[in-house]
Amino acid sequence: MVHRVNRSNRYYASVAIPGRRTLRVSGFPNKRLTQELERALEQLAALRGQGESPERDLQRYLDGLPERIQRRLGTLGLVERPADSVRSPLLGDVLGDAKRGSPPGDFEQYLLDKGDSPSHAQQQASRARRVLVEVCGFFLTSDVAAEPVLGALARLRSGTSGAVGRRAVPVSASTSNMYRQACRSFTRWLAREGRLPTDPLIYLDRVRAEAKSDRRALTADEQARLVIATRTQPLRLGLSGEARSVLYVLALQTGLRRGELLSLRHLSLNLDGAPPTVTAEHGHTKNRKTARLPLQPETAAMLRQFLVGGLPAAPLFRGATRHYRAADALRHDLEAAGIQERTEEGKVDFHALRVTFVTNLARAGVPLAQAQKLARHCDPKLTAGIYSRFGFDEDAAAIAMLPGLVGETA
Repeated sequence: MVHRVNRSNRYYASVAIPGRRTLRVSGFPNKRLTQELERALEQLAALRGQGESPERDLQRYLDGLPERIQRRLGTLGLVERPADSVRSPLLGDVLGDAKRGSPPGDFEQYLLDKGDSPSHAQQQASRARRVLVEVCGFFLTSDVAAEPVLGALARLRSGTSGAVGRRAVPVSASTSNMYRQACRSFTRWLAREGRLPTDPLIYLDRVRAEAKSDRRALTADEQARLVIATRTQPLRLGLSGEARSVLYVLALQTGLRRGELLSLRHLSLNLDGAPPTVTAEHGHTKNRKTARLPLQPETAAMLRQFLVGGLPAAPLFRGATRHYRAADALRHDLEAAGIQERTEEGKVDFHALRVTFVTNLARAGVPLAQAQKLARHCDPKLTAGIYSRFGFDEDAAAIAMLPGLVGETA
């Protein structure tokens, strides 16, 4: 029975192969065409199970299927795998075109079909395209090799990649590892789909990257000054001072990221609950899971006043697009509050508000496991090591709490 996967623009046909479990084959955006494909695959599987070849009409139908479906049937052993299946060009069908508005390539479509967000799927395909096509100059899948890719990543880090149409800007070791991961994901998919006999990048190692962050957490006094001062500031980038003040409060008290905050609607808030809550839907969160977070009663009261007259489905921060430059507006609001954007302890940007949220949990003595859950981190090391940022004054206060050993001196 044909079915559709979340956010996929194609239907899937199911085929029961004798002696194996029921498998699925990516069909067409049209349900009727996918049902026709499923019926043909049922006939083909039955014939293969009896050791017979398909009849002329069925063979003609199979020969007219798109190459990606024929390759899939080849990996399942239902048809002979095309002889040139390992020599597909990287651009076009496989990685897609770099031009804006071009349809997704096979790799990007695979990521979409398995549930990745459109932005993540496009980013992964773009990163693999940059390294393999623009820097390495590969054209066919059979050209991919580990040594040229290793050299390409080194050139990206040094800013000497020589990619046409791009500025020679060095990337960090962490960014280099992200490019490596995209390439590894791509070649792993090629091998799994039978487009390459093996994964040529299976032993491509990461480069050592120092886990560092130069962001700092705001002190309690700075947080209060920022929220109060912003209320009287003028309209910036589509948001009033009051709206930006509410935005900062939610960022500081929930740890929601910029995109998650801008996705909120009036109905995302349950201000009459015990406790009041805010909910970011799974389609907008980084880990693709719905986030339901509690709010302080005082925050709920503030939001109740802010929401007067709004429709349930209306955006909470109307006027801000998904490309809202939160860092630019915050820079002006920090200046209005008399807060230094950068000190010797680090800088303050919009994501530093999330750092402040996690640090506030640590300051309050919240157990690490609970802080990790509220921050929605997959690893407690991230919560404790990267997002908990204590200032020097707090370090000194912690030392002062230790028992004295010297005693008073004359």
